[in-house]
Amino acid sequence: MMKIEDLLAARASAFPAHLRLETDPLSEDDVLQEAQILDVRFAALIGVVGVLFELRQALQLQEASTAVLVARGVRALEWSADTPSSPHTAWSVIGSTPRVQTEGVAGGGFGLHLSLHRHGTAHLEAEHCEFYVVDVPGLPSVPPDYTEIDLRHLDGQVANWDSPCEIVGASRVSAHQ
Repeated sequence: MMKIEDLLAARASAFPAHLRLETDPLSEDDVLQEAQILDVRFAALIGVVGVLFELRQALQLQEASTAVLVARGVRALEWSADTPSSPHTAWSVIGSTPRVQTEGVAGGGFGLHLSLHRHGTAHLEAEHCEFYVVDVPGLPSVPPDYTEIDLRHLDGQVANWDSPCEIVGASRVSAHQ
């Protein structure tokens, strides 16, 4: 079984096109509502950003517990948020707006703007983007209350980059489509 982190290095030829999502966060507004951002990984050397999402409280994308957005050829990455009142914060998405421009259009590629609970925003722009909905075996049916759990006890409660996973749905966009 692959690890979530393996999706960041996956080749385009390995994309599971047969596992298309019914609702697509890369082309439809607000598909990510109530998903929570768990982590963002930026591999500057190769121009890749990975965003790890908790889906167990999401309004859509309920096929599995976790999702991973992989942006390749990253041009912009921005995060802005108020300082949280507690040391652990669920960064819930309250709005998501994808933008796709094909090759030949100025600034061609993919952009995603996320509005987050607690007055936060996240924005990225890239040449290509993939979105994977993944099943992580062994997670409980609901995420933990982050305000009442020590980070050392999160292992096995939420997915992380080392979690084993199976892809259950996928989508992608590219400036070269």
